[in-house]
Amino acid sequence: LDCTDSLSTRYVVNDACAYQGKPLVYGAISQFEGHVAIFRHDQAGAPGYRDLYPKPPRPGAVQNCAAAGVLGVLPGIVGSMQAAEALKLILRAGEAQGGELAIFNAL
Repeated sequence: LDCTDSLSTRYVVNDACAYQGKPLVYGAISQFEGHVAIFRHDQAGAPGYRDLYPKPPRPGAVQNCAAAGVLGVLPGIVGSMQAAEALKLILRAGEAQGGELAIFNAL
């Protein structure tokens, strides 16, 4: 599960999962919007974080949550979505969302 507020850490976590062939349940929030995705590094040819964001932005180009602000309920919503996807993977139940980016807009 990636719940970091650091873009450089997201790339490191993604690369570690890709190297180990482990799925990555990704979540990000900013202001009124949240993203959730599963990068299925355990499946050949499946897209990863670097396919969505090939290069890290230059330092200071993207504000972190402390600077940009975040709607108070958004971390709980995105975290619950991530937890549900992680449980589907762990329990091999339902269909995990791999290959898609879910965008939640609270406005």
